[in-house]
Amino acid sequence: MGKLTAQTALTAITAADILYVVDDPGGTPLSRKITIADFFGGTTAIPVSLVLGADIEIGSADNFFYGDPLTDTTWKTVRSGTKLSFQRREAGAYVEKGFFDASFHSEKIVAEADGTLAAPAYTFASDTDTGLIRQAANVCAIVAGGVECIRAEAAIAAVNCFLFTPAAAGVGPTISVEGSDANIDLTLIPKGTGRVVIDSSLNVTQFGTPGTLSLRRANGTSVSPTPVLTNEDIGYVQFKGMSAAGGAFLNGSRIKGKATENWSATVTGSALHFETTLNGTTGMVTRLKIPNDGGLNLPGIAAPALSPAGSGTIYFDSASNKLKVSENGGAYVNIV
Repeated sequence: MGKLTAQTALTAITAADILYVVDDPGGTPLSRKITIADFFGGTTAIPVSLVLGADIEIGSADNFFYGDPLTDTTWKTVRSGTKLSFQRREAGAYVEKGFFDASFHSEKIVAEADGTLAAPAYTFASDTDTGLIRQAANVCAIVAGGVECIRAEAAIAAVNCFLFTPAAAGVGPTISVEGSDANIDLTLIPKGTGRVVIDSSLNVTQFGTPGTLSLRRANGTSVSPTPVLTNEDIGYVQFKGMSAAGGAFLNGSRIKGKATENWSATVTGSALHFETTLNGTTGMVTRLKIPNDGGLNLPGIAAPALSPAGSGTIYFDSASNKLKVSENGGAYVNIV
């Protein structure tokens, strides 16, 4: 294949020609324009490559040529106006898979069809069901093996975003938040009644201030939240264990925060309850309460086991309505 460097005269077009010159109709050449006409699709194969000048025009509207007109009709290219469409034959019809538009700005030269889970718009020759698709308006997704793995969508007036940072050996990668706001929360929202699960230890680290674990409750919805009401549970710190090999995680004990009045900006009364589970059962029972006004409240129960040597046990006896104590393994006696 040769390189076209210049044309100096208008020449007659023959069936063997691939490139020809279009000059000014007045007969005096004012510009040099190279036109790829609709010479393809017959018996002449397209050259492997073309080295062209700076001013190129692709045939008349709706002309097309195949990747190899003699042997391959899987793909074809169709030109309409300023648009050059790249199409693939699927189920007996050509479907647009991408296009080049000469009217686009340089940073938006190529566009693709949305793609599907089975055939992403941007994919790999050796792995055609893995790549990138447009899921909906302003929504794109990463697909692996025909399954959507990660979805990214725009929010109204969004100024903050995620930052995923890899790390060298011995240091964990990070997920952080970047944006124009000075202080930005990182929010994880499960679907429906699902939960955020951390399959390891959780370390809460603050620099210059105490580490904080906050359990928050609001009624209503995330769009229209309403205050906590009296007697509602505010949050739990629960201790769970696997019930059997491959079985469910069941509650063993719990610390519970409870509202003791309807909450507002000026009143937030609350209490703490401590719960455990009796051997041989599965239901948690409140053993100790710290009311909103202080003190310790012991619900009435039957006599528990005597205290081990070197310790003491106090309980409120539900039969005698008396506080009793066992000291150093001795029998229970009334405190007063």
